[in-house]
Amino acid sequence: MRSETIYCLERAESALVHAHLVRTRQLRDDCRHYRPISHLPVVVRAPAPEWPGYTMDEIQSDMKKMLISELTPVYASALIGDDRLPEIRANYGTGILPPLFGCEIVEKVGWPEGGLMLYACPSPTFRWRTSRRSARAESRYGAPGA
Repeated sequence: MRSETIYCLERAESALVHAHLVRTRQLRDDCRHYRPISHLPVVVRAPAPEWPGYTMDEIQSDMKKMLISELTPVYASALIGDDRLPEIRANYGTGILPPLFGCEIVEKVGWPEGGLMLYACPSPTFRWRTSRRSARAESRYGAPGA
């Protein structure tokens, strides 16, 4: 039995039409360079029929499920024939930044339905740098507690 990932990749690839992709790219290039266009680009956000769906926790913890999730709009767009250019990305969002500085997730509020993650950060410098105050304010007034 083929893996779900291979199955979804093959479905997405078979739905794409090369000539349509060429026209869509030309339309986007014409828009970007202020050239005359035949119509405004239209992008439809729609669920893909008979496509697996996952929670954010599943997507964040399993790279294969993340890939399948990112292929969803590519597949749906190919079926609809809108003007979306197919793209996929690692969908970790800004949640990957705090751990780079040693912070740990301590609580997930309203997760996975578009909630937020609360972090515990060991360094007061990190908390200061990510606050709303600018580096200019820091140089002018000093770091908090300094």
